Amino acid sequence: MRGTAFDDTPDQVSDIAENHPQIEGAGLFGIEERWSMPVGIWRARRGFDVRYRPHDHATLSFVRSGGPVERLDGRFAGRRGGAHPDSFMLYPGGETRRYKAEGSVSICQIYFKAEFVAAIFEENTDVSSAGLELRDDRILTQDAQLRRMVDFYVDRARDGTEPPSLLEAQSHSTLLTIHLLRHHSNRTVASRSARMGLAPKALQRVLEFIEAHLAEDVSLARLAGIAGLSPRYFLHGLPPVHGASTASIRHEAPHREVEDAPAPRRAAGGRGPDVWLQLPAAFHVELPPGDAPVSRRLVENLEELICDGPSNETVKDRN
Repeated sequence: MRGTAFDDTPDQVSDIAENHPQIEGAGLFGIEERWSMPVGIWRARRGFDVRYRPHDHATLSFVRSGGPVERLDGRFAGRRGGAHPDSFMLYPGGETRRYKAEGSVSICQIYFKAEFVAAIFEENTDVSSAGLELRDDRILTQDAQLRRMVDFYVDRARDGTEPPSLLEAQSHSTLLTIHLLRHHSNRTVASRSARMGLAPKALQRVLEFIEAHLAEDVSLARLAGIAGLSPRYFLHGLPPVHGASTASIRHEAPHREVEDAPAPRRAAGGRGPDVWLQLPAAFHVELPPGDAPVSRRLVENLEELICDGPSNETVKDRN
């Protein structure tokens, strides 16, 4: 995503290299390649006692081996942890923190900008990221699913034989960030798929287009294109209704008249009850001058998409 990669070395990398000689670099990955989540691996052979300066980015880290490490400042002073397979630490950035380790330890850090988190949040939810914050109390906290994702990402970053492409790295970064947003942030807005509907902006574009073309033949491919989706995914974004007929379309838009509506047809595969489209109840439109009827082709196209859509088993799984 544009603007989410680091233009220079992440501040925490510079901080360690300049101010903490007891910690040695054991590998940096993805900085020159402009990953949104570059990776740093560090080793302290005889332990360390460091105070990190405030950084202008977030850091996700964990102990790879050795330890334990102990937090020495703030409200988490005294919290200790080692190389637990499910443990991690999350720092939103902007605060100092002090840690020590009395023996040999290896630490992995993943760096990312607030702009990247905000971009993923807005893309995944269609909601403004204003006020979004990552949790600042995830210090030596356990999340087995997150660690599995992180461990795989780090292993791929360190793969010198078949290093990941930018696309692969960004895909892993996106999944990691979505997990952080769902489980380790102050926002709990469900994703588009969880809401089972088109994104609000996409739905608004589709409804405005239908209202402006009530008297025309409009294909579903065109409606799907307006929503930025393929016809099949356009169907997935619309709420299905079981056992309803084309009359439900008329019912939801009482100011429209549907001329010669086709008879109901079976859903894909011919199994179970029919599945029909139900437009949002808020979609009430006045007819254009002359009371031109809604195109019969529009209604046929709506049914065509539904009949070519997923089976009832698939719909059940989505619900």
